[in-house]
Amino acid sequence: MPSTPQRDASSHDDVRPHDRRSLVRAQNRDAIASAAAGLVLRVGPSRLTVDELADRAGVSRRTVFNHFSSIEEAAFARVNDNFDRLVEDFAPDSAGTPETMSTSVSQALTEFVLRADVLEVIRDSVATAGRMVDRQGMDTWGQASIERMIHRLVAIVESLYPQAPAMHIHILCRVLVQTICVALHEALGDDGRGSSLAEARDKVREALEYLTTISFSSALKGI
Repeated sequence: MPSTPQRDASSHDDVRPHDRRSLVRAQNRDAIASAAAGLVLRVGPSRLTVDELADRAGVSRRTVFNHFSSIEEAAFARVNDNFDRLVEDFAPDSAGTPETMSTSVSQALTEFVLRADVLEVIRDSVATAGRMVDRQGMDTWGQASIERMIHRLVAIVESLYPQAPAMHIHILCRVLVQTICVALHEALGDDGRGSSLAEARDKVREALEYLTTISFSSALKGI
């Protein structure tokens, strides 16, 4: 006799009213951000209206403004989400000792960033940001996004190397993220389409290889 299917614990029917509202709010927010990014990438923000965005996202105008103050803010939220998910997907296999941390983390992050699917997400995100006309806002959001990626990477490395000095972890993560950002901007340009994925991969590899040649030991002599 077949068993009765068990009720899925994540079923919407089991969600308490407060949790249900939170779930709907999160779903609406994601739908708006995704729709905004798609529209901005396709036609640019200056030709869009909130009505078009609301229709594309399947929500009301009021719901759009409950989450975002502008179409560009909504689009950049999707860019941030993309980068957040990339960092969350970065999962080094194992940890070594504090002495091997720099090499191990650098190699693992390099392998991750050079993946075609990761570079594709980065390129599309940069292309979306490149279509925005609020350059000051984009610079602010972009810097906030980079800082968030650094902090997330720090948390990952700290969990793997709890004995490593916190300052060393912060320096390592900041240098790696900023180096990759510089390389990708050099390769992809402001619109995300400056180079092919293969060329972007080569530029990232070149930048991270360059890090291995830098030594500041002589700067401390005599101090």
